[in-house]
Amino acid sequence: MVLRLASHCTNAIIASNLSTILSVIKTGYKITKLHSSMKSIQLFLLLFLSLNFSTNSFAQETKEDNQPKVKTDTFTVYGNCGMCKRTIEGSLTDVKGVSSAQWDQETDIMTVKYKTKKISLDEIKQKIADTGYDSDTHRAKLEVYNNLHGCCQYERPPPLETN
Repeated sequence: MVLRLASHCTNAIIASNLSTILSVIKTGYKITKLHSSMKSIQLFLLLFLSLNFSTNSFAQETKEDNQPKVKTDTFTVYGNCGMCKRTIEGSLTDVKGVSSAQWDQETDIMTVKYKTKKISLDEIKQKIADTGYDSDTHRAKLEVYNNLHGCCQYERPPPLETN
């Protein structure tokens, strides 16, 4: 926004300077001075155009960088039933940055859409683990897993290896 305002102000100043230069030229300088002025105008215009293009490209890059990137990831989350599905998906319902979360009960595959500037995949997996469900990289605490309903206590994968 500031860059656009600066660009507009710069354009207005340059336009007023150009009209002044053109009015001076019209008043009748000698031919030699006119050629000299024309070279100055050409250099000035060249400088103006190069600055204007660089300012616009910088503004465009900045605008694109400020847009949160939406990413879709899939990973394994272990569970058994419809109650697991509600709990797993529900663990991400009010999480800022997560726009959708779908867990497939048949394949144990979780599909999540999220804004990478708001939340990381690691944080998403940890939120799921905090409700008692293991993923391919995060393990729920034993006491949280043990508090799951009986039908939700899935066969846990072996503990993750740490280096």
